[in-house]
Amino acid sequence: MKRKLRSLSEQLSKARSNYNRILGKTNVFNKTILNEQANPNARYIQISTCWGANTRYRHATVDGGVPQVGQMIDWTTMNRTWFITAVQTTPWTSPQGVQNIGSYQGTTCCPHLCGTSVNLTPVWNTNNPNFGMSGMNNVGCSGNGNMCCGNSNYAASTGSNCPSCDTSTASPCAVQWWQNPNATWASNWITNRDCSNYTWPALNLEAQADAIMASAPTPVLGPYNGHQDIWDAANNSGLVNPQKGQFIGKMAKSKYSQCQKVACNC
Repeated sequence: MKRKLRSLSEQLSKARSNYNRILGKTNVFNKTILNEQANPNARYIQISTCWGANTRYRHATVDGGVPQVGQMIDWTTMNRTWFITAVQTTPWTSPQGVQNIGSYQGTTCCPHLCGTSVNLTPVWNTNNPNFGMSGMNNVGCSGNGNMCCGNSNYAASTGSNCPSCDTSTASPCAVQWWQNPNATWASNWITNRDCSNYTWPALNLEAQADAIMASAPTPVLGPYNGHQDIWDAANNSGLVNPQKGQFIGKMAKSKYSQCQKVACNC
């Protein structure tokens, strides 16, 4: 008995079906995998060390997003701090070898970006003419490079390009959050703070103040938009000293510090 020969299209369809069955894939599954692998934010990037002429190339995203020139990244090869010196504009469409690199979370300034060599362009370049480093100095003073401008000594140096930071009792933040910023206790606290020590009171003192207010006979919860709101809440809550004074002081310090971190780009 003769076997019926399949047409060429039938043979191809059968082969394709067997192939997918062997791999455990369906058409829908294949499309899902391809979509997941083709990350539109992936780029071919050059990264370099902040100290020394060391350069690497990677296909990557940064925090899941498109990499940006000047970003300092969480990369610890050679126990050094690394930053992005160049990014190709076209997406990297290959599904192979894409890394998601985190942004740098440390506090060290990168001298090529926003650090010790103010107004000096790096004198060395890489061998690849498409990835030159000229003009890189100070690019890290914005974006995630603001950790450099958080260094008050660097921020005050000539040519740092950092935004000015008013730490006086006449700053807009001081006027907004302190009833009398020139009072001795307030003035001493304000003028002894800068970007190096705003973070702790900004993160912790508001919670402490809220806990005091929660224990009041008649709690008056925020939001508070200025020193008058803080004082009104204290007066109307039934708090008595020392808790009343503690609430006012802690909330003022916290709100002032939060305000300064934004104003000074800490």
